[in-house]
Amino acid sequence: MLDRLEKNKVEYSSFFILVPFEQRNIFHWVNRVAFSYFLCFHFLACAFIWGDSPQAFEMILESDNPIVYEDDNATITARQNASLRGTDFLVLADQIKWNRRSGDAIAIGSVSLTRGNSRILADEAHFSTKTGNFMAINTRGGTMPKYFIAEKIESNASVENYYNASLYLSEPGKFEPNFSTTMYTVDKNESNFKIAPSYLRIGNTLVGILPGYSGTKENGLFGLSSVLKVGKDKSLGWYGEKSFSYRWQELTSVAKFTYYQNRGILLSPQISFAKTLENGFFSSRLNGGWTNDRGENRGSDNRNIPLDRNRGYAHFNNTARFHDRLRSSTLVEWESDSEIIRDYRRSTFHKNQWNQSHNELSYEGNGYTISILSRWQSNKHESVVEHLPFLSFDSGPSKIGNLNFFQSSTVNYASIRRRNEFGIASPSIQRMNLGYKLEQPLPLGNGVQLTPSAGWMYQDYQFNNSSLNRFWGEYGIDLHASLYQPIPFRNQTWEIDQLLHLTKFSLGLRCTEQLSGDSLINLPEVYPEVENLNLSPLDLLDYRNSELINEKKLIRLGWENY
Repeated sequence: MLDRLEKNKVEYSSFFILVPFEQRNIFHWVNRVAFSYFLCFHFLACAFIWGDSPQAFEMILESDNPIVYEDDNATITARQNASLRGTDFLVLADQIKWNRRSGDAIAIGSVSLTRGNSRILADEAHFSTKTGNFMAINTRGGTMPKYFIAEKIESNASVENYYNASLYLSEPGKFEPNFSTTMYTVDKNESNFKIAPSYLRIGNTLVGILPGYSGTKENGLFGLSSVLKVGKDKSLGWYGEKSFSYRWQELTSVAKFTYYQNRGILLSPQISFAKTLENGFFSSRLNGGWTNDRGENRGSDNRNIPLDRNRGYAHFNNTARFHDRLRSSTLVEWESDSEIIRDYRRSTFHKNQWNQSHNELSYEGNGYTISILSRWQSNKHESVVEHLPFLSFDSGPSKIGNLNFFQSSTVNYASIRRRNEFGIASPSIQRMNLGYKLEQPLPLGNGVQLTPSAGWMYQDYQFNNSSLNRFWGEYGIDLHASLYQPIPFRNQTWEIDQLLHLTKFSLGLRCTEQLSGDSLINLPEVYPEVENLNLSPLDLLDYRNSELINEKKLIRLGWENY
């Protein structure tokens, strides 16, 4: 039985007039009028509904037996193969009791706590879904390949205490070294650790006794290290490189000085900062390089312009999430010429063939997302489509009342212009898109599902004191079939008894037609037509670069394995 915890959820239903495409010459105006009125109602309803439910769908509780509600539905208990799933963790147990108000929970019997690459197995666990603190009894597990066995673990903020524990660098075995101690404490934020007097063993054989010890890992001046490297590059000749790295708490820095016999000195620093917040994280990195290139035959860039003697690059990226809802992403990749990475950082060339410079701020609500994106040209040697800005509101798919219909919608506005490889910009184009999609999943049994769908999109363009608009319609049908097979696989250390092989087959049909509006022949070319080696979007609402929409009849076959 699945119990999705939906707080303050409000349901509403609506209708829409569906007209076959072959009748559009008679009824296309009915479609457009109904579509416009429905969008207005739909977004007004969403604005009132989502505003009062900021914490819906944060946790998913599942169990084989019916879930029991107590304390005016504040406390819920799941029994028999119970699981509590969040955005970054999974708890499995025979029984899970959880107070939704306080966030406190108790898991009893065959408990498994998974977070990232770490897995803890226990007989009983007390934890908080709000703070992440926990206490587990009769535990084992760790992060591959490191493994531990402990009578009890307590985790409070960044501090973890292991009581009566055995610590292994790999899975336990007859010849695996390990420490056995009454207390081991580690502070992950401060990199401090403390271990009580311990026994050093090979397997279960005692080989020595060690006194208690406390220290700091890579903190203060002891976080400084250096590396010396000498070699020869096919293009740059003989070189010698000296690097220094320093780590202090959340800050890591690296400085490299490389002397090339035929090209001069390359100075390339890097600094990164990462910190976990109470309800999010912050991660930032800046790296670059500069050289006075003494090479006599430096060549030309992709514009056939000779390369300068002073050359360099700077790449900056930052990702931050606040309060589980707000996310910020920034990427700036500046290069003095198109060949600086090819010449001096060839190993990373595959990551820097199409550079980006953009910033996006997004808010992830309950069934909807709002984002503001800006993209600009940082390197004049690269042609870029700039968005200044790109505003988007996307919702769904959400269920319509008690009906088995799901709806999705999008509204976005963009001011776009294209800059060529010399930095010359074309006139700006103002674009507004309104899109809506309706679909109905139809289970056919035994893992087979049929989903018919219909979608519409209205586009409006403003440029050069004139305007263009067009109206699209799309219908489709998807057939999905899923098969699975348990595969015996036993690992006593991590308590795994099987793997699951899941395979999915899919058949999709899409027919997209322009129902009315203008031809975009007079629209300046913004996105150049290139051969797309990857699969293009299947649904009408998935086209972010809407100028590339064309009439099509498409059949797509899919086969996935997990």
